[in-house]
Amino acid sequence: MTGKTNPALPAPFENTYFRERAIKAANRQKQGHILVSGSKPDNGQGLPLPYIHDVPGLRRGSYPYDYECEWGRFKYEYELSAYLFTPHNSQVPPGWEHYDLLTPIQSVTAMIDRARRLATIKTPDHEIVLRDVPVGDSPYNLLQQVNAALAQSCQPFVAWRLEWVSGEVDQLWLEGVPQVRNEHCSAYVTGYAHDEAGNLVYLGMVGHKTVLESIRATVQARQRKRLFLQGRPVYPLPTHYCQTWQHLPDYGVYHATLIADPALPGKWQPGEEVIYLLVFEGELPDGSLPETQARRVLASRLSETLPIPILDEWHESLWEARQRENLIVGLETGGDCQEGYLVQLTETIWKEVITRLLMERKIRISSGQ
Repeated sequence: MTGKTNPALPAPFENTYFRERAIKAANRQKQGHILVSGSKPDNGQGLPLPYIHDVPGLRRGSYPYDYECEWGRFKYEYELSAYLFTPHNSQVPPGWEHYDLLTPIQSVTAMIDRARRLATIKTPDHEIVLRDVPVGDSPYNLLQQVNAALAQSCQPFVAWRLEWVSGEVDQLWLEGVPQVRNEHCSAYVTGYAHDEAGNLVYLGMVGHKTVLESIRATVQARQRKRLFLQGRPVYPLPTHYCQTWQHLPDYGVYHATLIADPALPGKWQPGEEVIYLLVFEGELPDGSLPETQARRVLASRLSETLPIPILDEWHESLWEARQRENLIVGLETGGDCQEGYLVQLTETIWKEVITRLLMERKIRISSGQ
């Protein structure tokens, strides 16, 4: 690296949390430990390891172990967001033969070629080329997609840094501005967030007022009327959406946004089983990562929805514990919505998480204890 940058390219993007976790995992592996991921490989947030919930016959274990199966026992390690596996008779569950469990995980840089939609990872012994990567996504989403591809192919690498090698000029939508449409009309999209099932959490759009009113009416109808976003079906949630409108007189159009109430502080209603954490452009003045911003607001959002006391200083420990029970999952986002998460509001499980963290001294009721 020379330190020189090309003004036509985005600045390198780094997630030091990914690197630090990979280093910690590698150190454990060098000590002879077998690690198992607590997150699905396809979400890009886990380590390139076997996924614990794919283990046949998995069941709750006896303290200090969290799970056990025919082949051994599992103990969760918070600093790794992974499990340590203790085998019976040196045997491992079926399917693990695809992984080189004894090779320490390496943290690597992915080189992004936007023109050819390639991500290349080079090490002294390997060169891996990933094709058809979503180069138009936000850097954070792109990094997760690279890591998901590495994990799904059982490669012992974690990408923590992105560098761009194509000279193409950056655009908000690299492959053209997407559109959202109902059965009557369509509008250009400025941002969106939806879950894996297509439930629409946020939509930003620009167009003539009558067009935007038509799409707004479809979203606000609470009748699960289908829309199409970039050609895929999405469905409004059965809840109220807050809306904002801005006239753009220089272009003769309006900009409108629709955000589901569970995604807004103070708007959640009793009976709703989830809340959403959204991070938008302009909300990261200190240069922090979108996930960091989501972590910061987690405790306050939970405290307004759950009938149990939750302190703001618990947010880091609660976020780390989320993967253990799959309480928080990522949303599909684009445009001005940089990152989004769905948070399950299962009271009994959150109580178990908080009780466990208190017993393990990960959190405290007050700073004086």
